[in-house]
Amino acid sequence: MSFSQVVLIPLIYPVYKREVMNNMYRPVPFFFAKLITSCLSFLAYPFTVSLTAIWFIGMPEVTFVEYWWFVLPLFLTAAIGLVTGLSIGAFFAHADLALNINTYVLMMF
Repeated sequence: MSFSQVVLIPLIYPVYKREVMNNMYRPVPFFFAKLITSCLSFLAYPFTVSLTAIWFIGMPEVTFVEYWWFVLPLFLTAAIGLVTGLSIGAFFAHADLALNINTYVLMMF
């Protein structure tokens, strides 16, 4: 999850810089919009992975509570990846450098 988020800001940085210099919008709404769209993709990922995993594993009957206990670790790891990727991507202007730093940070953990 962090590798998909880390390149989000560095790839659109030239467009962002041009539009901010032309006073099209301010930085805070831009980053807030990126956070909202990233959170929407964050919500779809754990559901998709858990439903396909349950189907491939062939679990006989999964109740609602058991499903949420199965999905909770996926949500937590996806949230950590989302926050890590967005924060590292916001620090670096080049996508390759952000990917390398993200790899080193994940190796430490």
